[in-house]
Amino acid sequence: LEMEMEFTFLETRLQKAQPGDPSTVLPEWIRSAEIVSRNIVDDQISLDEISEEIPQFLKDALLENGIKTLFPIQRAVLPFFINCCTWSVKPPPDICISSPTGSGKTLCYVLPIIYALRDRPMPRIRALVIVPTAELVDQVYQVFSQFAKYAKLKVVSISGEKSLKKDYNKIYETTARGLCATCDILISTPGRLLEHLLGPHRSSFNLQYLRFLVFDEADFLLRDDYYALLLKASEESIYCCNDDSTACCDTLERNFEFYNVTSDKHFPATTRMISSRCDHSVKRIPLNSRISLKDYLSPHYMPLQKILLSATLAQSSEILSRIQLFRPVMYKSENSDTVQQYNLNENITTNEIVFPKNLEEYFVECDLQVKPLIVCSLLKQFDCLQILCFTETRRHSHRLAILLQLMNFNGVAEISKDISLGQRRRTLTAFADGKIKIIICSHLLSRGISFPAVGLVICYDPPKNFQSYAHVAGRTARAGKSGKIITLFTTDEVDRCSKKDCYLTYFSRLQRYSIEEQYVEKLKQDYAAKLSILENRVKQDELDETKSNKKHCQAGRVRTKTIKKAARTIINRYYTKLGFDFHTNKRIVDEIAIVPSKRMRNKIAGFTTHLMKRIQKGPVRGISIKLQEEERERRDNYVPDVSALSVETLNIDEETKALLDSLGFGNMEGIEIVRPAIG
Repeated sequence: LEMEMEFTFLETRLQKAQPGDPSTVLPEWIRSAEIVSRNIVDDQISLDEISEEIPQFLKDALLENGIKTLFPIQRAVLPFFINCCTWSVKPPPDICISSPTGSGKTLCYVLPIIYALRDRPMPRIRALVIVPTAELVDQVYQVFSQFAKYAKLKVVSISGEKSLKKDYNKIYETTARGLCATCDILISTPGRLLEHLLGPHRSSFNLQYLRFLVFDEADFLLRDDYYALLLKASEESIYCCNDDSTACCDTLERNFEFYNVTSDKHFPATTRMISSRCDHSVKRIPLNSRISLKDYLSPHYMPLQKILLSATLAQSSEILSRIQLFRPVMYKSENSDTVQQYNLNENITTNEIVFPKNLEEYFVECDLQVKPLIVCSLLKQFDCLQILCFTETRRHSHRLAILLQLMNFNGVAEISKDISLGQRRRTLTAFADGKIKIIICSHLLSRGISFPAVGLVICYDPPKNFQSYAHVAGRTARAGKSGKIITLFTTDEVDRCSKKDCYLTYFSRLQRYSIEEQYVEKLKQDYAAKLSILENRVKQDELDETKSNKKHCQAGRVRTKTIKKAARTIINRYYTKLGFDFHTNKRIVDEIAIVPSKRMRNKIAGFTTHLMKRIQKGPVRGISIKLQEEERERRDNYVPDVSALSVETLNIDEETKALLDSLGFGNMEGIEIVRPAIG
């Protein structure tokens, strides 16, 4: 093939707005996005109606899990994405999905990835899914596990709960050829992924076989400079095989293993036949380069496809411009009847954020001091529903949760970053089982987490922007169900929202909600009495936290005293065996110290070496006085062995001989001139 075609990776650049122009020109691929209906209830489609577009393998898996219909966004994305998994002359395009929360975005990438990897010859990390929180890691892991069993694929999740060593034990196993991956799909938070990519075992964490890279809640993950370090580290791991083709070489049981070679009725087998017993090194094409047809048709070539998802992705064009996408395709949900335009900010053209159709949006105007009382009244009024209450800070969450417990509300729990991950998981499990009815939380749960039974969301503090409000509102009215969101505003906040354009669009959506007086009057007297108890309870919690911190500091000092005492004891007993070398002392400490912790033994050996050097300079507290006097006497009476210094002949060069002659020592005996060898 002499003719070469070039495929250029897209580097979207937004045009700078002119002074006075509040909008920015959107990229063409976002403006020409494929529009999908947001009406989940009326526009969903049964699996039988699209039997020719979905492989039988996936239809059987869906039916076994009780899924008989597909939502509009799934109907649009799944056939296209599955078709991208079959071989084509062009590399597969990157896919962006902007759809309301609860519309089924997760299945849009889970099913095609499972289908594409079902015939893989050996375990390798071929799909990497990055999500913002540990709770979302657990949720995505459960969805993947539901369908991975039909393709015999292994799914692993890592989120920072366990040590890096335990993560490696889940991902890799030691073989005669070294570390080999035992999983096919890896789900991770960005922080834990970065620890693996930049940590001490980064050479073992290999992404060179990666086929799919998924950013769930992409606008949140890529919103600041933190994404740059993550992308750079990921690309270094993915494209490391291009630096040394022999270092990362591996035998592929089937060269074109990443494309689906199948004999399904509607997906005929590809005609590409290549020997499957040849050794080939994997070749990855960097994102900012050009691919020639010759390189692409090479059996070494392996494509990488990016999938980005979020409810507000279409409104994050600046963020999308930062990540290099190849021929991206955008799927965006809109109202099939009318499209409402919202001016989001000064950097983007008027765009629409789509909300679930069955969502009712309200606001309550009240004084700041009365907000907790309003929350209590709403909980009484909607006591038959599962409720989420979002606060701006962790301190607000903690105080509000304590107050509701004092007001005798049953089934109240708190979730924030101050709560351990294990306790948060137990709380979410109890909430899903119906044992807990009310969760007071920070914005930790505002993205991606699915709560099918939540009927009411309360915003104790108004969200800072329209995008945040959209994600908070998306915790209810999911999968076609109805739901309500009620936001509490103070009088000052109402005035500010009604005057500023950036808040006016958000505020104009809300309807005023009237609190029934009967609930407020019943709670007033009890509320006033509980406030004083709340203050004492909060002060006591802060005092207990201070004492706990002091105990941790004291424990650290106790451990330090133990190490020093052990080192002095070892010196007093085994002084003659010890030296000034840490490794020598460490071997002795390992033999004689009955300490199970290797880290503790290392610290004892280190302090022992320090004391051995100190003894040579002067008295050391805690060491036997008799031992130190003997060491001082031995040091004072030390006489060097001159026999080791007697030399019959001293070899010098010509310059040194000339210097000795000038000083009058040229006739000394035992001096021999050594001339440098030539050649």
